[in-house]
Amino acid sequence: MAEVIEIFMSGMEIPSSPDGIQTSYLILSGEVSLHRKKLQGYGFLTLLKPGDVVFPENIFSSSIDDRSAYAVTDVKAVPLNGGNLVERLRTTPDWLSEWVMERLRVELGIKKRMVAALPGIFSLCSLMYNLMFTFGKTISPGSLKTYARPLMEEIAKILPPPRISLYSFFSALSETGLIDFRKGDSLSESILIPDENLFIAFLVFLQRKAGLPTGLYNGKGKDSKIELSREAGLLIEALFQDKDIGQRFFDPERAVVHLPEEKITELFKIQGLGDDLGLSHSAIDELQQHGAFTLAQDNHVASVFVNLRNLLRINIASDLEENFSDILEYICQAFIELRTNAERSI
Repeated sequence: MAEVIEIFMSGMEIPSSPDGIQTSYLILSGEVSLHRKKLQGYGFLTLLKPGDVVFPENIFSSSIDDRSAYAVTDVKAVPLNGGNLVERLRTTPDWLSEWVMERLRVELGIKKRMVAALPGIFSLCSLMYNLMFTFGKTISPGSLKTYARPLMEEIAKILPPPRISLYSFFSALSETGLIDFRKGDSLSESILIPDENLFIAFLVFLQRKAGLPTGLYNGKGKDSKIELSREAGLLIEALFQDKDIGQRFFDPERAVVHLPEEKITELFKIQGLGDDLGLSHSAIDELQQHGAFTLAQDNHVASVFVNLRNLLRINIASDLEENFSDILEYICQAFIELRTNAERSI
C-alpha cells in the first residue's frame, strides 16, 4: 500500500503548494494553526484539530490562497489534491477513505448552508447581547458580565425549536475571543463581553452579511478598529505561533502568561526584527496601552504579563472585515452542526 501519511513536526509550516501542486491535508492527529496573509505578516485565523481539513479549497480550485498553516504540535495528515485524490482513496484503508470523503462532503455542504444559517446566528448573538445589556453587570467601562446558567435559560425560553445546545454554541463563540465563557460549576459559570464595542461591530457585520434591515445597531461599533504598527503585529503573530503559548489564546482561564525579557527578545528575533530588542521597544508600550501587556520589575529583572485574550481581541480589531469573516465562518460551522444534532434529537 502506498504511503499516504505525512508528518509535520511542531513549528513546521504546512505547505499549501508542495512542488507547485495545491494540496489539502486531512488532519489525523495533532493541531494546526491557520493564518491569513496580511501586510505585516500573517494574522491568526483559527486552530484546526483532528478531522479538520487544511486548505480544503485546494482540491477543487486552481486559485492561489492567501493562507498559511503551522503545526502547533506534531501532526500526522493525509495529503490530498485534485490529481491524486482518486489514487489516494484507492490506496487508503476503507475506513480512512470513507472518513476523507465524509469530511469533504461536510466542507462543501457547510459552505452551501452558511447563508441560510446567518439570520439564526444573528438572532442568537443579538438576543444574548441585549439580555446581558439589560440584566448583566458592567464590570469595567465597555464590558459586560452575567451568570451563564440564567442567561441560557432565558434564551431557551425565546428560541424557537429545534433548540441548539447553547452551552456548546457559547463555547465556540468564546474560542473566537468575542466573549469569554468562564466555566466551572453550574452556579458560578459566567459569560463576559470584554469589549462591548467590538462585539457590537461584529453584530453590525453579521447583520449586513445576513441581509437584514439595519436598525438597532446601525451606526454603532465604528470605533472598534485598532491600527497596529508592523512590529506589534509581528510580535502578536510570534506569540500565536509559539507552541507553548499559542493554545492558551483559546482558554480564558489560562489567558495570562508571564514572560521574561529574554523571551520577548527571542520572539522579536524569530520575526526578523533584530537580535537585541526587548521590553523597551515601542511595540511593547503600544500593546501595553491597548491593555494586553503589563510590565513588571522584580529585583531589577524586567518581565511582562501578557493577557492573551486581550491580545486576541486586539488582533481581531486590527483587521475587522477579514477577521470577522473568519470568525463568522467558524461560528457558522459550529451552529450548523449543533442545529443538525438538535433536529436529529426531535
